[in-house]
Amino acid sequence: MKTSSYIMSAIGLFMAFFSLWWTITLGEQIGNPTKHYETLRAAVAAGEIDEPSDNGLIEITFNFFGDCTLASQWDKTDKDRFNSFVKTVDSAYFFDGVRDVLSMGDVNIANCEGTFTSPSTKRIGKNHSPAFWFRSDPSTAQIFSANNIHAVSLANNHANDYGECGYLETGETLNNLGILWGDGDEPVIIERQGIIFAVFFIKFWDDISQSTLDAVQNASLHSDIQIVYFHAGDEGIHAPDAYKIRSCHALVEAGADLVIGSHPHVLQPIENYGGVNIVYSIGNFIFGGNLNPENRTVVYQHTFVFENGGLIDNRERVYPCYIYSGPVNKYQPYIMENGELHDGVIDFMYGRRTALP
Repeated sequence: MKTSSYIMSAIGLFMAFFSLWWTITLGEQIGNPTKHYETLRAAVAAGEIDEPSDNGLIEITFNFFGDCTLASQWDKTDKDRFNSFVKTVDSAYFFDGVRDVLSMGDVNIANCEGTFTSPSTKRIGKNHSPAFWFRSDPSTAQIFSANNIHAVSLANNHANDYGECGYLETGETLNNLGILWGDGDEPVIIERQGIIFAVFFIKFWDDISQSTLDAVQNASLHSDIQIVYFHAGDEGIHAPDAYKIRSCHALVEAGADLVIGSHPHVLQPIENYGGVNIVYSIGNFIFGGNLNPENRTVVYQHTFVFENGGLIDNRERVYPCYIYSGPVNKYQPYIMENGELHDGVIDFMYGRRTALP
């Protein structure tokens, strides 16, 4: 018995050191943002990064996709569920319905709402009902890399479904595929043509913290554009919560140039506040958690226009999409054709109607 106790203590000590090591290692994915800023600025000054065109005009286009749950609920194994279905198609399948829009993006960003971890990893306990746990094999993450998704958010309520080990393995998997990811007050730094973007991936369930507002404000001293992709609000409602509105306004006042929301699993409208677009929810996208999710979503596209290094214009376009066709979800959103339904979704997103068609 004493020997067994020593062995268990040794295993516990090893796991503690392993967890700390991986936390530090994966922390380098986010790292010290000031160091990243300085490194990129030096590269631009040295001419190591592509210079602007001769007329000094640069356009950088971002595409934002909603909740991508590339996994099934842990106890759902029938053939229509995501973890079974994914074995029957190639990775390109899932974004084929939006391929033309995807190809326009200099930067494509999604919310990764689930884990990529081994079957032996244990679920955490949850004290609410209903409760959901989402995991899929790490190879599933190739759906992101195969479809040119550059960065994803792990700032959501399912990234820890399988505890710290599942979270760390998910981060490691994304790192190995070259996909940037973020979670918290340290931004992901993205450079395109000498323009530096600080992208924050955050979650909040009450008024946003002062530390996050300070981080966004600090980023504005070092980067050209600050973007916030957040996870917040009540699920299943088509209007933003009061605290979410207050928080998004505060983010703009702190220096955010674009604010994008997720978590409700349904669409919520766009507000322009102080000249900055806030998309309160872009809904689900590739959503493995449900065979019949609300069948409306959008791809939100935003283009920043610079001249001689200074921002001179913003353009956006909303692409209404179906999440699936047929009687059940087949995990392949596709663009709605122009028509009454398409226009109705646009009108809802811009507040010209109060309900989705």
